[in-house]
Amino acid sequence: MKNFFVSICLFAALIFVVSCGGGSSKESDNTDTGETVTDEDSVDTEPTGDTEPTGDTEPSGDTEPDNPDSDDPDTTPEPKPDDDADSTPGPKPDDDADTAAEENDDDADTITEMTEEKCAALGGTFNEDGTCTRIKECDPIPDAAINTVWIGDSSYTQTYTNGQWTPVYPTQFSGTHIACHYDCADGYIYDGSTNYSCVNPCDNDPCAGIEHATGECTAIEATRFECGCDDGYAWAFDEGNSANSKCEKTKLTMCNEAGGDWNYDNTCKRQTNCADKPENSVWNGNSYFTQTYSYTDAAWSAEISTEYSETAGVCHFKCAEDYLWDSDTSTCVENPCNSDPCEEIAGFETTCIVLSSTERYCVHTDSVTELTWSDKSENPMNLSAADSYCEDLDEGGFDDWYLPNINELRSLIQDCAGSVSGGICGVIEPGCLSTNEACYSWSNCSSCTSDATGGHSKFSDTDSIWSSSAIDSTYVWFVGFTNGKVDMYNKNTGSYFVRCVRSDGSQAADCTAVGGAWNGSTCTRTVACAGKPGHSVWNGETAYTATYSEGSWSDAVTAEYSETAGACHFKCADDYLWDDDTSTCVENPCNSDPCEEITGFDTTCKMLGTTDFYCLYKDTTTGLIWSEIAEDKMKFRNSSDPENITYPARDYCENLAEGGLEDWHLPTIDELRSLIKDCGTSVLGGACPISDPDYLSYNSSDVSTCRCEEDTSGKYSKFGEADPFWAFWSSSARSDSTQHAWFVNFKRGSVSMTYDDNNLYIRCARCENGYFWNGTVCQALPECSSSNTGPCFDSTSKLTWSAKADNQLNFANAQTHCENLTDKGYTDWRLPTISELRTLITCSLTTTSGECGVTDNCLSYSECYNSACDGCPNNPNNGYSKFGEIGWFMSSSINSDNSDNSWFINFNYGRPMQSAKTNSRVIRCVR
Repeated sequence: MKNFFVSICLFAALIFVVSCGGGSSKESDNTDTGETVTDEDSVDTEPTGDTEPTGDTEPSGDTEPDNPDSDDPDTTPEPKPDDDADSTPGPKPDDDADTAAEENDDDADTITEMTEEKCAALGGTFNEDGTCTRIKECDPIPDAAINTVWIGDSSYTQTYTNGQWTPVYPTQFSGTHIACHYDCADGYIYDGSTNYSCVNPCDNDPCAGIEHATGECTAIEATRFECGCDDGYAWAFDEGNSANSKCEKTKLTMCNEAGGDWNYDNTCKRQTNCADKPENSVWNGNSYFTQTYSYTDAAWSAEISTEYSETAGVCHFKCAEDYLWDSDTSTCVENPCNSDPCEEIAGFETTCIVLSSTERYCVHTDSVTELTWSDKSENPMNLSAADSYCEDLDEGGFDDWYLPNINELRSLIQDCAGSVSGGICGVIEPGCLSTNEACYSWSNCSSCTSDATGGHSKFSDTDSIWSSSAIDSTYVWFVGFTNGKVDMYNKNTGSYFVRCVRSDGSQAADCTAVGGAWNGSTCTRTVACAGKPGHSVWNGETAYTATYSEGSWSDAVTAEYSETAGACHFKCADDYLWDDDTSTCVENPCNSDPCEEITGFDTTCKMLGTTDFYCLYKDTTTGLIWSEIAEDKMKFRNSSDPENITYPARDYCENLAEGGLEDWHLPTIDELRSLIKDCGTSVLGGACPISDPDYLSYNSSDVSTCRCEEDTSGKYSKFGEADPFWAFWSSSARSDSTQHAWFVNFKRGSVSMTYDDNNLYIRCARCENGYFWNGTVCQALPECSSSNTGPCFDSTSKLTWSAKADNQLNFANAQTHCENLTDKGYTDWRLPTISELRTLITCSLTTTSGECGVTDNCLSYSECYNSACDGCPNNPNNGYSKFGEIGWFMSSSINSDNSDNSWFINFNYGRPMQSAKTNSRVIRCVR
């Protein structure tokens, strides 16, 4: 039984190999209908109890041996171990893998096997693998299927299995290359019939005789063919009637023959020049157009007519520059503005408007006011006719002319400052059309010099021209251009010329209409100040600038009394002074010459109030100015309180503010001697040796020469002083005594000394500003400059400057230095303010008139210091000082942001700066 089972397994394996690897060399079509499925997918049927693996899923028909050492079956069965698992191997299959039964296969005779005899009887061929096969011829192609050929094998291999030959392939029409398939022969096409017949529409040589055909015929479909065509021709098949098919010209050929340019979108186009334009014209757009060729009509699209048009387009033309279109003659004729151009008028944009081929009109638009003006009327007329003339005027193609108001008419005035548009002449509409002084004054409105050449008119008019602005029901304002005057006349009896005006409503024109002058961004006019009282004069600007905005002028500037010059400021006229109680200028009490005229003196009366005055006396010899005598006598020195010694006489003069002057001083003995006269020994320069500061000691023999005989008439005093005004203190103390001082006794014309606690009279003295007492006369100080560095006088600022201190000082010591300084006889020196110190700067940005904001009235660094305060570029050689010096100079002005800091000037840059008061700076005092 064991041997039988092995024989069965070997036989099955052999059949498996033959069925997979043997048979016809033609590959069978497993997808063909009716084809029998082979046993290629069968699994090994070897009993599972065998020790050899039977579950191998690898197709057993693989004829290529696997790795010899693998367990996979190959075409040569591997020896199998004896199922008894003894040490002697079992029988091996035949090495030739033939169909003979294995030796000792005692079961082989129990299976019905295909034999060579059986196979031959079936008409087949017996194969080594035990199969019986035969070659089966396909059924013939049907006779009706004409012009067809096999496209696959015309025979195939069948295997006898289970009592029948398989597979069976039916003969059929198909485009697939499989056995028993047939298709149309080359050059033939299936005609769609059930007979599966194939035809070739070219068989009857349909291209023969077709014009421009090459004779080549290609079948496209069963009933459609394509003939080859000559160059430049293409086949055109007629679906409805193939007999009408032909070789026709290609679109490219047709386009080329027509002279066009063929495009890849099958269109044919060409550019055609426009027909000639007329003389004196230019193309206004394209001078050519594009035409499209119609292949059907064998014609180009229509021509485009050349025509006159101001709108740019194809074949449009317009007249050349300086020519215009004449529709009557359809020609371009010369522009009449060329042959007769408008006169160019300075200040106007002049436009020549063509009215016809022979007529033109000149439009003049003021380039400032943007008002357009008509020509002047040919004849003068009254106002009613003038109004109608403008209303009815149709000039230059415009019909919106009107009679100008006085503001607009004034805009034509030139070279007459008061009456020009925006000028000070107060005649303006609306608001001031009356003849009162506030509106009209001859000096402001009519005071220009007559000019017969028309110099006061932008149009060079010399005539009078109406405005529409009425004073009342009878009188109307006009402009007389001979002298540029604004004047009035009876509207019914007056006969003046007319210039009409029109406006496009620009800002400039609107500004002019309300009486302003347009500067490109704002509308302004000059308004005369008004309202100053009698006996007064303007102190500064007599007019101000008003601005027009949002339909109204800015508020008027009110005339006010002020001693500081400014717009609409006034002050009282000479010989008058302001009375706050009545707000009027009242007569100066000095007008009546109340001051006594004294020989040898220039006498000046200064008003102190509406009824008060003060008399100043200037010695014509010495230049000293003398005050009135103090009302009370006083001591030279008050030593009654040793802890508080005072100098009443000196303090009185230094604190005196008389005649508006504050720089008085108690005179030295020399200055006081200059008032002695007619006493030869004691007059200034006489034999008396007492002199300040050289000789102030007492010597009885010397003093004996310092007097004359007593005389109570006052003859020894230039002021004529007699009792009781005979003894006057000087500021000169006796040098050899701490209790005596020198005085002058005018009763004897003597120079004397006495105890300093005696009470004597006081008359204070001063030199004019810029002068100092040189011991004999008041001498002018030199002008401050790089060669006169102090003491000196600055005639611009009217300040007197000391020389520089020897050392730099901090703020506190600087103030003390100036307060204690005595120089050129002056003792009223002080530390200058920042504004006073700026008067010495020569850098334009930081002079007192410069843009720097730091002044005595603005001492905050954060609010007042601006970029202009940075001054000028560094000048380390000469600096920016009138003294031609550099360095940092202290002022008395405190930084209002920080009271620990004071302002100073760095003259290297001309720059105001601030720093701690404890820092030391250069010092120059002022008075």
